[in-house]
Amino acid sequence: MLISDLLNALRCKKPFRKPQTGQPILSNRKDRLLSDTTDSGVSESLATSPPNSQEPPIMDIDTEHTITPSILDQGMPRHYTRFCLAFRLGETPASVAVSRLELFFRRIFQAEPWLAGYACPVKEECSPKHQLEIRFSQRDVENFHVKVQELPHDKSPLSYDELCELGMPPSKIPRDLVSQCPDRRPDTEPAPILDVTVSIIRGGLLVAIFLHHGVTDGASMGTIVSGQLCRDVSEIKPLAAIELAEKARAETATRLPLSFIPTHQSIGTHFEYKPALLAIGQIPSSLAPAPAPSEVTSHIFRFSDTTLQTLKADLNTLLQQSEPDSQVPWITTHDALQSLLWQHLTRARIPSLPATHHCLSDSTTSTLLIPVNIRKRITPPLPPTYLGGAVALAPATLPLSSLLTPTGTHQLQTDGLSKMVDKAYLLSTAITVHAAIAKCDDTYLREVLQLTKGLHSVREMVDLNLDTAGGLDICITSWAVLPVFEEPEGSADGDGDGDSGGGSSSGSSSGSKESDIGLGMGLGLPDFVRKPWSRDAGGCIILPRDRRGWTRGEHSGTAAGLEVLIQLKTEDMERLMQDSEFMRLVHMVLD
Repeated sequence: MLISDLLNALRCKKPFRKPQTGQPILSNRKDRLLSDTTDSGVSESLATSPPNSQEPPIMDIDTEHTITPSILDQGMPRHYTRFCLAFRLGETPASVAVSRLELFFRRIFQAEPWLAGYACPVKEECSPKHQLEIRFSQRDVENFHVKVQELPHDKSPLSYDELCELGMPPSKIPRDLVSQCPDRRPDTEPAPILDVTVSIIRGGLLVAIFLHHGVTDGASMGTIVSGQLCRDVSEIKPLAAIELAEKARAETATRLPLSFIPTHQSIGTHFEYKPALLAIGQIPSSLAPAPAPSEVTSHIFRFSDTTLQTLKADLNTLLQQSEPDSQVPWITTHDALQSLLWQHLTRARIPSLPATHHCLSDSTTSTLLIPVNIRKRITPPLPPTYLGGAVALAPATLPLSSLLTPTGTHQLQTDGLSKMVDKAYLLSTAITVHAAIAKCDDTYLREVLQLTKGLHSVREMVDLNLDTAGGLDICITSWAVLPVFEEPEGSADGDGDGDSGGGSSSGSSSGSKESDIGLGMGLGLPDFVRKPWSRDAGGCIILPRDRRGWTRGEHSGTAAGLEVLIQLKTEDMERLMQDSEFMRLVHMVLD
């Protein structure tokens, strides 16, 4: 009998249940008009319900409880954030590791039972249309199980050690191999918030975790994977109906700050959203044809800390000498890396533009879209362990003339000595990146909320004024400071120079117990974190930083740094890898 069959046979199997629609709901409910969370609405919604002298209704484990997401949640993409973590088994039997993983998530649900529930369309009429709500029950908690599959040799011919020797390349772990959960589900039906699949291969485990982006974000994934939710859970027991109802009410209240809209709030100038353009009478540009998935290639590019620190230092010296009055006080590692990627990916993509776009005018631009974690950027700040969506989109736009500056040298004076810096062409893009991220403050957020509230449908918020697939626009998400590789006393604050400003970072120490490290399986920290192989042209992800360095596999060494997943049309990727100015800064490429 296969290990996966044995594990499934040992479980108390219960039928799959989608959330019911006719059960009573205990949690406080708001009118579905998003305008209810303006000035007066917040304080009223946060108020505790008056005590009820009557006995609470008798509720069984099938009773649903409802959480109302924030307005910001409603505008988030309705796909799954996808992680794949790789662990070496060693002497631990796979069945023992999987049982511990089940226990880890039972402890997660003891703290946050709604993670076992569903993102569902709201039941009543709402404005804007197509809003989601979270529904969950004790039955959902009991029915949740980690899926287990033992991959045969024909599907996974390489052993875990062999994959490690290759650096765990994403092409060897396609998403349909490690999980059957779709990348997205229709928002007209209930969708599981969390899906976990363990794939057993020779010598190791691949753990695929999919988390619904419509009610969470990348930092939420970091909080879950790091074990922070488990640290205060000492026992697992069924939660009473009144406890579940209180957790639902508390979670709704926790999300209210990201629904608050001041009176007379404007929508600002958020041209990254097509609805914002239409609101002022402008017509968004048409999109170029997107390439077929078979025409897209993804590679992981490694950049050493030594290279990144030198790049950052040179750009900061140049900033001080050539831009002394700049509103940007410094360039971070994050700014420098994103500038490098934006410049060189744009150059590699220009020859692939459709014939109608080949005659590039002076007005032709490229936009770099940067998802920014706003937990620390709003007033008052949210706790780093906030589990809802807390991401703003920062668009940095430049004319192509700024992105095609010759990669010559620039004369710098440092400590009275002259040296040549051949990366000066990156300065203007680095300044633009830094300034775009800095705009993501509390006012910026309230403008986005006001824009969302005024739409006919919240689905319009994912209709971005960008052409990442077939054009010259790029989206770079940063998972760099997610506390995936943190020891219990570790810190996830980046390198102290602002790396946590971009992307979906949690920016806090893991605060986890030693037993919770590595998903509680007793296997230690993961060897790698990967996004299951995808082909989204124009999309990049800076993967979680592993400060232990690249010490596993033939492509390893003692160096540490950042890994970046880059996805481009195949011919564009070939041009990028032939770009000597770019490749001399790359430590290693994994296919």
